[in-house]
Amino acid sequence: MNRTWTSKATDPVAVQRLAREARLPLLAACLLVQRGLTSADQARSFLNPRLADLPDVWRMKGMREAADLLADAIVAGDPIAVLGDYDVDGITSVTQVLSFLRALGKGGAFHIPHRVHDGYGVSEAAVARFLDEGVRTFVTVDTGIAEVEVIAAMKARGARVVVIDHHELGEALPPADAIVNPHQPGCDFPYSTLAACALTFYVLSAVRQTLKDRGWFDATGVPVPDLKDTLDLVALGTVADVVPLTGANRILARQGLKRMRALERPGLKCLVEVSNIRTKRLEASHVSFQLAPRLNAGGRVDVADTGVHLLLADDPREAARLAGKLDTLNRERQGLEREATASAIASLEGDPRLAGGGGIVVADAGWHLGVVGIMAGRLAERYGRPALVLAPDGDGWRGSGRSVEGFDLVRHLEQGRHLLRTLGGHAFACGLSVEGARLEEFAAWFRETTAPALAALPPVSAAEVDAEARLSDLLEPAFLDVYRELWPFGEANPKPTFLVRGVALTDVLDDRGTSRRLRLGQGDVETTVTFWSADKAPDVPAEVDLVCRLDLFEHRGAEVAGLTAVDAIPVGG
Repeated sequence: MNRTWTSKATDPVAVQRLAREARLPLLAACLLVQRGLTSADQARSFLNPRLADLPDVWRMKGMREAADLLADAIVAGDPIAVLGDYDVDGITSVTQVLSFLRALGKGGAFHIPHRVHDGYGVSEAAVARFLDEGVRTFVTVDTGIAEVEVIAAMKARGARVVVIDHHELGEALPPADAIVNPHQPGCDFPYSTLAACALTFYVLSAVRQTLKDRGWFDATGVPVPDLKDTLDLVALGTVADVVPLTGANRILARQGLKRMRALERPGLKCLVEVSNIRTKRLEASHVSFQLAPRLNAGGRVDVADTGVHLLLADDPREAARLAGKLDTLNRERQGLEREATASAIASLEGDPRLAGGGGIVVADAGWHLGVVGIMAGRLAERYGRPALVLAPDGDGWRGSGRSVEGFDLVRHLEQGRHLLRTLGGHAFACGLSVEGARLEEFAAWFRETTAPALAALPPVSAAEVDAEARLSDLLEPAFLDVYRELWPFGEANPKPTFLVRGVALTDVLDDRGTSRRLRLGQGDVETTVTFWSADKAPDVPAEVDLVCRLDLFEHRGAEVAGLTAVDAIPVGG
């Protein structure tokens, strides 16, 4: 707190022009220009994202092959097995495929690996079991792009394989029958940042269209599935995987969150209840901080299958049981993560190598594999560097990495592939494993090779606001109408931060010890401001320059605008 805050550089001419052409308040136009939206048409498309604006499904490389193969299996009545990953993106992708098959009156088996026993990727044991049971058609979701040898072995046994994966490509592609991944060379799809759940939605759209074109629905009398029913799953996976909420991702997340607010899915309704979410205005932040951690908890400390069963559940009582189980597992995960993160920080603070400015590598035989990804994220945020956290795995080490803005983690690790057993992921997150005897060599390589690259990154300003504004500007109905349509906030579309100079704090409305809600005014305009750290709230009365975010929430059935404090600088102090 008490930092010096500056406003982001924004072209005032572009702001004035957009405000005039789109008939917007200047403050709203400023926020849109900062997001690269300088024309009235761009602004309208961003503020009103429609499913009709999604890019054509057939522009995705491999889509035709994937749709034909899966349609062939459905028409022939062949069993289909879905192989997924254990995070929310994987869980929601698996659930979408199974829901689609159910809607067609078809069965579908699935397997998600156990994080400790199976490790990351396609389980060879699960594939062998499915093959022995007569399954010949497989779909991998949120995994598979790095499984060259496993898929080659599957093909040798007569399997047909569709890979749906958004992770970065390795040196070689797997010999699958169809690959849907926008990172492929020659892919004409305009967005490469889709999560796997969004790619799965696209594939199912293509399969449905293919079945329509073949006349299958007319011939069988099976109703055509409404894929809008699964948009809540797409929003869950998209937000949880922290992909940019722009372009196609923004459209799918926005429409999916609208669907989610209806709480028509019993499992989601029960998950919201155990998460103690009291508002009907479900936002991306509720997914990130309350729903996703609970869905992830099964895969972290137990089995990810629980999340799939929850999202597929039709019986409210079964849904309540499964949601309660995930809530309990999440509390267990939180305890493991707190203890392990504290020990990691303690070891780093006493390590002189931390001063070298390179990336972080920590490993400990006592850490649980289910929390290493969260730990890596905490360390990367705390130290502003990419962090790799590893736990024991047989005779070696396995773990996760998280990166920082401007540093492509997987691309860098590819340069040290000779030191790794396995590697997969994307720019900001990865999974990897290392032989036990090579851990120190790998850690030294990572620290030394990342230091120059990190030093070359431009400094990230932590003391920057989107705009200065008066309180009346923030609470103006015309501005609130536009602000309301900026949601969902998230990666690449963060909630704006404002600087309001010279506001008077006049009264304490609520003091809970951990948070404090104050009354403030500027001129003849008044509202409330919440300080979530009560000890950071200034004394009342006082005059401050307030750095804040604008929140819209429900109060007694009505929408209310309020502010959340980021910083407060005493005027003349």
